Amino acid sequence: MTAEHGGQDLVIPDAIRALLERRAQYMEWLAKLEDLGGKYRPEVAKRVGADYRDRLRGVEGELHGHKEELDSSLLQRKQQLSEFEERHEVCAAELEEAELRHQVGEFDEGEWGSRKEAHERDLADVVRALDVQREAVAELGAVLLQVTAPSEAAATRHVEPGAWTESG
Repeated sequence: MTAEHGGQDLVIPDAIRALLERRAQYMEWLAKLEDLGGKYRPEVAKRVGADYRDRLRGVEGELHGHKEELDSSLLQRKQQLSEFEERHEVCAAELEEAELRHQVGEFDEGEWGSRKEAHERDLADVVRALDVQREAVAELGAVLLQVTAPSEAAATRHVEPGAWTESG
């Protein structure tokens, strides 16, 4: 079951989004530390880097704990996407059938207009639902990629400080 947020379907729960934001922050800090580390005492840069790497590993561990939930949500969304794709085909075929029946004379202009409007409305609703499901599948896939392929490079990167200067 997906969470609701402001009446809008929330694909990624807030708790996971917060973890992803913290992960991005630690990765950003590690990158900045790599650039700035040479300006500070080696032991200070190493201590700060170790702290950030530990925090990053902790967040990634928490994210990995949500993998099953994300996998389940992705599977559910893919199933819904498949159902909407099937529904799209049915709606398109129904519209085409109504048009054909009009062309051969079974439906007059009034009946055709009424049926066409209803079928086009149904088709538009299905297209919107398809778009939502496709976006959800893409977002879940991207998050799962982040969860299953953690930032090993950033987590293991060591700051190699240069000569420390007091002006830095």
